Amino acid sequence: MDDLGLPSRLFESGYEPSGRKRVNSYFHLRWIDTLKGALDNDQLELLMNSQFGRIMQMGGHTFSLMFLHYLLSRQLVTEKEFEIWWVLVGKPIRYAIQDFVFVTGLNCGQSGGLQGESNERGMGRVKGTGKGKASSSAGIWEELFKGEEKPTVVWIMDRLLKGKRYKDPLTRLA
Repeated sequence: MDDLGLPSRLFESGYEPSGRKRVNSYFHLRWIDTLKGALDNDQLELLMNSQFGRIMQMGGHTFSLMFLHYLLSRQLVTEKEFEIWWVLVGKPIRYAIQDFVFVTGLNCGQSGGLQGESNERGMGRVKGTGKGKASSSAGIWEELFKGEEKPTVVWIMDRLLKGKRYKDPLTRLA
């Protein structure tokens, strides 16, 4: 890579991992289609008009993880915090946070933090909660997951599809 003036690569050319036995060829966002079927029309419209609208549109698409693996195994080593560079057909390609924002529509700016979740010293966690959660968020967690310590996607989708409604329709979207 020195002859092109590019930074060194994560893997030396010709020694990239093939990934054939470790990476699924295609990934399908089936949870999005399942979620769409479980939501009411107003809830679905609310999500489609939010920053998650682009993700909701991805449900029917198939994505090639092999191609992503191919790109990441040709990654360049750089100091940039919010950029990934790789070499494709001898040319450097950049993928930055701005590109991610453009593709997904998600807000990737600085977080303003949650109001009312700091202790008397102004720090982010309340002393004595044991798990580093603020006391107000413990109530939200309990309300959403009913004592389930580590809810999985399968657990959440199962509850959503079985029709166990939350008190507030907006809480169901949380």
